Amino acid sequence: MLEFICYFMPAFISINIHRYLTKDTKSENTIIYYGIYVAINNFLTLIIKNVNHLRDVINFDVVNVTYLYKYLGVSIVISIVTPYIINIIIQNINIRVKVNKNEKKQSKKNN
Repeated sequence: MLEFICYFMPAFISINIHRYLTKDTKSENTIIYYGIYVAINNFLTLIIKNVNHLRDVINFDVVNVTYLYKYLGVSIVISIVTPYIINIIIQNINIRVKVNKNEKKQSKKNN
């Protein structure tokens, strides 16, 4: 049960901060962003948590209560910081798509 809390609960913190920052209340977006935050938070936490133990990068035999509490602490910190970083990225990246009609092909069809 503690593993479930460690892996999925910090994303609820991230999603609440994200909804506060973007004022987005659509359920579809919330579900999509929840999945993104679960993946990002757990990936970053695994990297940070295992940086000292490069030989045992992902060794799930060592998962005990102490490890899970440390994992939860690091994950909560990451889950608070991640929505702010994602929000900055979303605000600063614009993708514009411009579609031009090919005039030559269109004029041949009219004749």
